[in-house]
Amino acid sequence: MKTIIYNINDNFDYYLQMAAGLLTNGKAVAFPTETVYGVGAKLHDADAVSRIFEIKGRSFSNPLAAHISGIGQAEELAIGIPEEFYLLADRFMPGPISLIINKGPIVPDIVTAGKSTIGIRYPDNEFALKLIEITGPLAATSANLTGASSPVNARDVYSGLQGRVAAIFDGGECRYSQDSTVVDLTGDGPLILRHGAVPKTEIEKVIGSSL
Repeated sequence: MKTIIYNINDNFDYYLQMAAGLLTNGKAVAFPTETVYGVGAKLHDADAVSRIFEIKGRSFSNPLAAHISGIGQAEELAIGIPEEFYLLADRFMPGPISLIINKGPIVPDIVTAGKSTIGIRYPDNEFALKLIEITGPLAATSANLTGASSPVNARDVYSGLQGRVAAIFDGGECRYSQDSTVVDLTGDGPLILRHGAVPKTEIEKVIGSSL
């Protein structure tokens, strides 16, 4: 497969529709977010989602996150959403945080690696948000081979995934250039699983307790 990099700043709306078309036709594409570049497919297209694992050389036991463009989409994908989700979402979403909550029955098992939980990511990037508004939620993760560093520009994506992904949409350097902070809200209390762009101290301020 030949991989082409498209600079979205050359014609934002044209490349937005191109990306949406590829996703709708079962392809996986790489796109910018405010943290790192992601590779995604339509969340409800199990065959396309499986391609993400193949592209990255990722174990099917390692779940993907649901990328959304509004809290209403999270409510459609999840059940029993805790109060902490809304507190943290109100403060940090859209933004560089991923919140793990209990998944609803409409989420394909392949997305969550058969787990009963799902990570919710609401990216603060115009291209990503408008793309999700067109396609609906995306299953996505960082656009790199498993074990490699998360890519913060299109060149990084190309060097790792050329020939593996249908297209790379170049939105320039990522604003934070580090992964999102991942917080699990399905246990007895919030638990940070991955430290990232949102500091622990800021999360503690919102939930009113130490982590």
